[in-house]
Order: sequence, then structure tokens, then C-alpha cells
Amino acid sequence: MRGLISGAVLIALAACATPYQANGLSGGFTDFPMGGNQHMIKVNGNGYTSSERATTIAYVRAADLAVSQGFTHFLILGFDESGRTYSQTTPGRATTSTFANAQTSGQATAFQYGNSATAFGTANTSMNATSTTTYTPPQTNYVFKPNTGMVVELISAEDPRVSNAIDAQGVLTSMGSKVGYKTE
Repeated sequence: MRGLISGAVLIALAACATPYQANGLSGGFTDFPMGGNQHMIKVNGNGYTSSERATTIAYVRAADLAVSQGFTHFLILGFDESGRTYSQTTPGRATTSTFANAQTSGQATAFQYGNSATAFGTANTSMNATSTTTYTPPQTNYVFKPNTGMVVELISAEDPRVSNAIDAQGVLTSMGSKVGYKTE
């Protein structure tokens, strides 16, 4: 049962991770032509995205560009992995609860004087009270958002450098489904 629950949590978190998409609120890729057949690809992951997933998205984007532009392979000319760590601190909080119990008892004596009456008496009140204070200290949460940058050159199967290149269709087949790539 514990395995099913932890598996469900992993699936839920993976659903929140940056998908294969153009950069938006939940992260994604951007690419810029650099002249010739070279492109710069940048991937910004969100706080649920691993560095490995950001790199996989970059590879899939390079392969997608190659195939969509009629190339079969790509060369990686430059590669960089980095990230940003953000923190958020919630304020501390103190809550006090008081519980009280009171009892009053009294005694009076009344005297009548003609058309009026006068009463004399005493009253006693006792009370017990208990207070409890609960303190929640400030909490700091850290979120890491990975970035991957890649400069690629798109090449064809006839290029003499193809033996050092990466097969674009192979990347789409082996990695595409891991990041939600869909052929159009």
C-alpha cells in the first residue's frame, strides 16, 4: 500500500513538472536562430522540474528543430546547466487559548419597613482559568528551478561530422515521451 501511495505522489509531482512546451508560467523552452543552421536553446524549469528533465527537454527541442527543418542529426556546440534557488519565509505565529470556569454563590436577608424592603447579603465568586500558548516558528522553504542552455548545429546524414552527431529521430523516440513531446 505504501508503494502505491508514494507512486501516486511521484506521478502527481511529475504532472506539475515543466512539460515540453514554449516557455510560459510553468517553464519551457525558447530557441533562437544564430545564423546558418545553428540555434541556441534555453530551458527554464519550474520548482517541480529536475535538472535531468530540463536537459531532456533541451535535447528533445534540438531534435524537434532538426526534424522539422529537414535535418537528421545535430551537434552540440555548447552546453550549460545552472539554476536559481528561491526562498520564501512564512512568519511565525502565536495562538493563546484560555479556558475559564466560574461559580457564584450568595446569601441575602430581607427586612420590611412599612411599604419598602431592604436586603442585606453577601456573594462569593470563585474562578479558575487556564491559558495555553502555542507557537509556530517561521518556516523557510527553498525551491530550485533548473536552467539548461544548449547551442546546436543541425546537420544532414551526408555531413562528414555525422559520426560525432546525435540522431534526431532517435532522441525523439527515446526521450520524447518522457517530457510530453507529441508529433504534430
